[in-house]
Amino acid sequence: MRQLRDAEDFFEQVAKPAYKQFSEGNPDFLNVFSMVNSMFNMAEWLFHHNRAQVQAKFGKNINSGGRLWKVVVETEVVGAGLIRDVANSSKHVILAQQPSTDVRSAEDTGITTPVFAPGIFDSGIFQTSSRVLVQDGKRQIPLEPIAEEVFLLWGSLIGQFYPT
Repeated sequence: MRQLRDAEDFFEQVAKPAYKQFSEGNPDFLNVFSMVNSMFNMAEWLFHHNRAQVQAKFGKNINSGGRLWKVVVETEVVGAGLIRDVANSSKHVILAQQPSTDVRSAEDTGITTPVFAPGIFDSGIFQTSSRVLVQDGKRQIPLEPIAEEVFLLWGSLIGQFYPT
């Protein structure tokens, strides 16, 4: 039987594949919500399995996965609150209590349609792939750069806590 035994397993077998599928260019809601949930839940996995290392690195005030997310991830990655709120909106539909941002529901997450054919037009100038936009109050914020930064942060911490 295969099992997830620690935060490294969760990262390698859940978070990394979810992020990879999300970042390949044409996301759907299944991989958007899978990615944000795995990125957000990494905090729980890392805290649960590496509490002493987390507290040695970030301080004793990190006493839960939620605190790890709020104090570390949301401080180190600008906009990371969107990941938390999109993840929570995928579970609760409507966010009634203490969202990190102005995201209020799952309906605030949308996927654009590519306008130009990839390979024919310059993707640096023309939109040749789908993009995920999150409505944060009156602003639409692309999710991809935030997701990349959160993914890189988790990868760095996994590398530090589980050296090969």
